[in-house]
Amino acid sequence: MQLRKKVIMESLSIISFMLFILTSAHGEESHELQPITVTANKSSENIQKVPMAITAFTETELEDAGVETIGDVIDMIPNLTQGTMTQGQNNVRYRGIGNSAFTGKNPVVIYIDGIPLDDRTNYEADLVDIERVEVLRGPQGTLYGKSAIGGVINIISKKPDNTVESKLSGEWGENETYAIKGVVNGPIVKDKLFLGLSAKYRETRGFMKNDNPQQDYFDSEQSKTAKALLRWLPSDQSEINFHAGINQQRDGASKTISSDQILYHENKNPADKSHLDDINSALNISYRTGFAELTSVTTYRDTEKDYWIDGSFLNSGFIDNFENYEAYSFSQEFRIQSPQEREGMKWLGGLYYSKEDKTALEYGSVYDTEAYYGYNMKYNWPSDQVEESIAAFCQVTIPIFSSVNFTAGLRYEKTTKELNYKSSVTHADTGELMASEVEWSREEDWDALLPKGVLSWNVNQDAMIYFSIAQGYLAGGFK
Repeated sequence: MQLRKKVIMESLSIISFMLFILTSAHGEESHELQPITVTANKSSENIQKVPMAITAFTETELEDAGVETIGDVIDMIPNLTQGTMTQGQNNVRYRGIGNSAFTGKNPVVIYIDGIPLDDRTNYEADLVDIERVEVLRGPQGTLYGKSAIGGVINIISKKPDNTVESKLSGEWGENETYAIKGVVNGPIVKDKLFLGLSAKYRETRGFMKNDNPQQDYFDSEQSKTAKALLRWLPSDQSEINFHAGINQQRDGASKTISSDQILYHENKNPADKSHLDDINSALNISYRTGFAELTSVTTYRDTEKDYWIDGSFLNSGFIDNFENYEAYSFSQEFRIQSPQEREGMKWLGGLYYSKEDKTALEYGSVYDTEAYYGYNMKYNWPSDQVEESIAAFCQVTIPIFSSVNFTAGLRYEKTTKELNYKSSVTHADTGELMASEVEWSREEDWDALLPKGVLSWNVNQDAMIYFSIAQGYLAGGFK
């Protein structure tokens, strides 16, 4: 009897909800909001018509909320969290899916004008002069491929046009925190060629006092970012957008968190550092015909990191901890799709290729072994890993009835990784080998079919009900 009552109450709740949706558009008063256009399906659509768990923030919303970093965006999304670890690593989790210890990849991929960021070591983006940020929740493997097992964060820069625009703002806060950012947008050749420039500088003294008399505070941070956007309209049917950005970070020592006490001071070496330099670029070329739209997206990224801390201050058994690496990535995507303004069936197909090369010049620690051997020992594990991916994908949306659509998509992706690894143990002062070097090489590949199916019903202009099944994918790695 109790079960029957529960079923009846749940049924009445669902019916009431459906009636509310069906009648909400016919109330006496209506407040129409400006439509938000998103490109979650790699075409411009009204967010209300996209059958996907998606949150979009406009430029005004980002400014009103004081959003400055990707971490600020993540804090606004349900079930999405981020934790900052040592060495500048940002570990993201979505509904229990965390980063992969074997690949160093986060389950949510950031795209800045098409440039992918999924490595937890450099998981930050320039949010100056942004048109909007789209957060796609859930597996996005069909259109975005590897690593997008938990979702995608799309960052779309504001395109310059005939409007001349300039902004300059600054801020000051506690702990000697300063920031200044500026934007200049406008035409070079009216209706044809446009340029957008933006930059930001931020520094903070930090709040952790250093017990070392050579330094007042040890957790200082300094960042510099700059971005240039060049937009060219050679004809009514074509558009070319070029993005170039740089990011430089100069941070001091990491803060140590203790489980049994709260401290605002420690003894650190003033030379502790975490430095990062990043150059990224993207070239987007599109051409429209009466039958289809053709798009090419080419991206390149070059990153260098230099990390060193003095472990003798931590009583952890090691004297130095260091990492010095260089990495570059290249990607190319070609797409052909139905015209965005066309009604009825919509389709999309494409090919994708990417290559990443990460070389750890130095990675390891110097251990305090002088009491045992009369000298300290340096353990170094340099490596070089090359990762290549190829993919083909397609998606089609078919109207079943006037307000009911069915979307089906499929992606095939293959990833190959090759690792060359070396292990050496040397005298920390002289560099003399204490044991024979160990060298190891391995190559593996993974592939996957990533399907997607969505049944959606546009109840009215303000409400949609949909049922979606999608599969994510994260290629394996080495440990």
